[in-house]
Amino acid sequence: KFDSCMPHLQRLNMQQAFSASCYEVLFSKNTFVNLQQLILCGWGFTAHKLETLFHVKRKLEVLNADEASNTTGMHSRSWKGFDEVVVRSPLKRLYVRGFFRPSTLLRELESFKNLTLLSFSYACYMGPDDILPIKRLLHLEHLHLSGNYDDYSRMTADCLRVIFGPADWETSFPSRLKFLSLPDWLHLDDSVVEEIALKELRFLDINEIAGGFSALLFAEVGAKDLPHLVYLSAHRSSSSSDAELSAVSDFKMSPEVDQFHLFARNN
Repeated sequence: KFDSCMPHLQRLNMQQAFSASCYEVLFSKNTFVNLQQLILCGWGFTAHKLETLFHVKRKLEVLNADEASNTTGMHSRSWKGFDEVVVRSPLKRLYVRGFFRPSTLLRELESFKNLTLLSFSYACYMGPDDILPIKRLLHLEHLHLSGNYDDYSRMTADCLRVIFGPADWETSFPSRLKFLSLPDWLHLDDSVVEEIALKELRFLDINEIAGGFSALLFAEVGAKDLPHLVYLSAHRSSSSSDAELSAVSDFKMSPEVDQFHLFARNN
């Protein structure tokens, strides 16, 4: 039996577990009772297996379901079960896909008291009402929101500005963010980046964004807005002018920033 071989197992990576039958073995009541970190696969894992996991009621600290694309289109009752399990768990890190449209999950986000990392891939397919509850995550330090760089994006620049706008009070989101990754956004422009004046931010990654973003913006960003920033990566899909690159070099040489990457891809 698995449990007799690994009774103290705390981290289980099932990314290569393509057979659905293995979930019936692993998600039994008395198997891996000490499991804290679970990484799921998107092929053998189905909505039915997700419900099985709910019934096991593991106290997870890390749940990575980003690869579990087979659960797209699950009924809301399944997500309700997910909420019930996670709220009872000391969950600290959560990875999911935005096109799950997990509205019931998001309504419960404020109950995830210990959550410090949240990753939504394909977040562009989520609407403003879906994503705004993240502002209730008072302890969130790492946030990854990826778009898909297409015309089907429901997340507008207005919504992104609201997400990163001023916190209601000094210790609430997004004031605690240390790591922020925003790749592949069609509607991310200067007006959004200007809202990202986060005192605790160490790492900022903005990849493959639309031509509305100007490299000149970072020439105006300094110690006042991002005093602890040590890594900045900004890639955009259209070319930057020589004037932009010259102006931004002042920021590149700033002692606060140890690593700086600015790329412009010619279309």
